[in-house]
Amino acid sequence: MINGYAWEDGQSKQIVFAAADGHIHELYVNLGGAWHEADLTAIAGAPPASSVVNGYAWKGGQSKQIVFTTADGHIHELYVNVGGAWAHADLTAIAGAPAPLVYWPLDQSVGSALATVAPRWNARGMQIALEHVYLTVTDLDRTLTYYRAFFPDWVIRWEGTSSGGRWVHFGPPGEGQPGYLSLAEDPKAGAIAPYTTAGPQHVGFSHPDVNALIAQVRGTAEPSDTADDGKYRRAYFDDPDGIEIEFVQKL
Repeated sequence: MINGYAWEDGQSKQIVFAAADGHIHELYVNLGGAWHEADLTAIAGAPPASSVVNGYAWKGGQSKQIVFTTADGHIHELYVNVGGAWAHADLTAIAGAPAPLVYWPLDQSVGSALATVAPRWNARGMQIALEHVYLTVTDLDRTLTYYRAFFPDWVIRWEGTSSGGRWVHFGPPGEGQPGYLSLAEDPKAGAIAPYTTAGPQHVGFSHPDVNALIAQVRGTAEPSDTADDGKYRRAYFDDPDGIEIEFVQKL
């Protein structure tokens, strides 16, 4: 999310956004001055953001602040007073509050459309969303090494064994975060033949910078195909078992 607001006490206006590495940046200009940029995450020593919720001025406190969430669901604040230095606070930890319900739209148009629909969730904060994808793999350790190149911040959230072999839940850290991969090992499983039978053909992920991802995984994986229609950029990869994964960037 990109947010812009005015700060009368500081005689400035600013635009706040999150970069691909989770750092929150600010573009700002004072009355009669020139535009500047600041990496607020680095300045305040704050953790990487998973989303920027809002930025606003507080006249009573002569301060401005930016609210964001982290991968564990905690709500954090970056704040600065007139003439002071940027600081950081984990508001969820300070207040002993529960983690908020977070929804990750693919883009603003999707988010805006969904915002007009009455939300439906239960007392546990759950709503309808894609929770996980189950994949059978022949070598679990090999598969984890491969996927960690794409998702270096993901963790094994749950693991065990069944009659068929080992399995793990691999995804974003934090309780209840959707969108993880359930990987089950079966060394005897046969190879798939994509796009020849009914059933899932690939797994798709949104990504803020597809070209940077291609460079990031070079040496571990090379794209089998790419596409760019001026609106979306896509890259396709085949994992060690031939399962196709797609990364999509809205331009």
